[in-house]
Amino acid sequence: MAALQALAAWREKTAIVKDKPRGWLVRDDTLLDIARLRPQSVSDFAKIRSLRQATVQEYGNHLLDIIRSMEKQPTHLPATTQQPPRLNVEQQALVDVLMAAVRLRAGANALNPATLASRKDLEQLIGGDPDSKVLHGWRKGIVGDELLAILNGSGFLHVVDGVLRLDRATDDTN
Repeated sequence: MAALQALAAWREKTAIVKDKPRGWLVRDDTLLDIARLRPQSVSDFAKIRSLRQATVQEYGNHLLDIIRSMEKQPTHLPATTQQPPRLNVEQQALVDVLMAAVRLRAGANALNPATLASRKDLEQLIGGDPDSKVLHGWRKGIVGDELLAILNGSGFLHVVDGVLRLDRATDDTN
């Protein structure tokens, strides 16, 4: 489990630096295979069919270093894990509204909605977390600004001729 967490942390950091989706580097199922198989050499990566050769060439040695460092560390669970506070009914409904906006933007950009934001990401956003991934990098431009507009009241969802639309309020004072 620790190896998978370390590999996922590497992928997240690398994706942020490269300003690319995580799956662009290594897909979830492939990351799980790497953690499960624990290759010991770059040539061992050939056993993982879904791992692109270009990824092995660029990151193979680094991935091996991560795996080796995790094998040296004892595996244990943290003493306590603090659960985030439960959302109230209004906050849960707001997450649903934001999720609808994410789905609309994902569809308009031919993306899987989960690539843009998970429910947990939206809960963090509602909680005021400035580190929410939807507020950074390529996600901010596609959906983050729209979500902030909804939260500050200048963006809204509405139905036009049976089609759900995401719009921003116009200022009629000009």
